[in-house]
Amino acid sequence: MGLVPDQEIYLILIDGYGTTGDYQKIITLYYEMVHMGLEPNVRFYKSLVQNLCKCGQMSEAEKFIGILGRKGSLLVDFLNVLKSLGHVEKKIHLNEDSSQDPGERNVKGKKSPISRDQLDELVLAAMMS
Repeated sequence: MGLVPDQEIYLILIDGYGTTGDYQKIITLYYEMVHMGLEPNVRFYKSLVQNLCKCGQMSEAEKFIGILGRKGSLLVDFLNVLKSLGHVEKKIHLNEDSSQDPGERNVKGKKSPISRDQLDELVLAAMMS
């Protein structure tokens, strides 16, 4: 029986693939990790978003920030990490209904968890951290 990778191993691999620019492998590793039952934490999402931005894949990074938006407290933790690094200056308010992806706007009368401008700010902040 071989070694079963943990979250730390996935972080190392994602950082490595971010360095080489292989964003598809980064995304594959995320889904593989989730499939194995590992729950990504804020540090993992920060690395994931940061490396996707490094690869020039802003829309993919936005999708993962959207996943964070659905997880509520993880998004707040993610924002706090970026704020502590000095990359988010304005306070970002979450709407009460955070079940949608941030890219969706007013679908069926619901507001997205964060505005488009806030989402763009988060992607830029992740790139700088």
